[in-house]
Amino acid sequence: MTWGRVLKAAGMAASRDGLLNWAAALAYYFFFSLFPAILLLAALLHAFQLQHLTNNVIAALGQNLPRGAAQLISNQMQGLLAHHVPGLLSVDIVLLFLAAGQGFAGLMAALNAAYEVREGRKFLHQMWLQFALTLSAGLLVVLALAVIILGRHTLTILAGPVHLSHVLVAVWPVIRWVIVVVFMAVALWLLYRFTPNVAPQDAGLVPAVATAIVIWLIASVVLAFYINNFGNYSAVYGSLGAVIGLMLWFYVIALAILFGAEVHAQWLRAHGIKPTPHKPPKAA
Repeated sequence: MTWGRVLKAAGMAASRDGLLNWAAALAYYFFFSLFPAILLLAALLHAFQLQHLTNNVIAALGQNLPRGAAQLISNQMQGLLAHHVPGLLSVDIVLLFLAAGQGFAGLMAALNAAYEVREGRKFLHQMWLQFALTLSAGLLVVLALAVIILGRHTLTILAGPVHLSHVLVAVWPVIRWVIVVVFMAVALWLLYRFTPNVAPQDAGLVPAVATAIVIWLIASVVLAFYINNFGNYSAVYGSLGAVIGLMLWFYVIALAILFGAEVHAQWLRAHGIKPTPHKPPKAA
């Protein structure tokens, strides 16, 4: 089967598996996890006396989110830092794990639907997997933020002795995007490899991850351009406009992730490999 036929089969399977509905559900879970994450980030910045990095975080978000959505997150972070309540770090961590756990539970169900397998893993197995994925996702996000925020400054320091700092600063935007894509690829590989109840199949993961990243980046750029230049949601919906823009962005991300899974499933079938449950569900 040619690559075009794999994509066509993935599109038909996405319609059959209700991918749009699953993406809408995941967008809600992502949104529900966002504000505990902002709480935790603000608490960490305050705990380690790094409030001066807030503007760097906001600038990084502004380059990757629709303008209204970035402004919404910026306002929340600045408000939390201005009215910090001591001792809430542990509460923030618990809230984030609860919200992220629900998000990964929804993602597990959505990816099972994409691979057309039923859940058969025990409850404790699912809970442990959600915990591990939350930790992994958190680590990747922290590393990505550290690279985006501190990378240019670090490169300038390291390149100073060899008098290449001006060159590295000039190419930093390209380097930053390459690093972001690498982090995205690692995150998607972890999701497709461990989240669904599918017997491990590394074959075909690279084209699936590449497809998801391309859709993710192109759709995000198009959505941000549209919202920033034509989709004046704030004029119609007022303060809810930023929330709508953020939900649309999460919806695009969910679509990209799930379509990548559909591509992987169809790639396997095209090569005579049927996705089978890693842990078959018990007979009723």
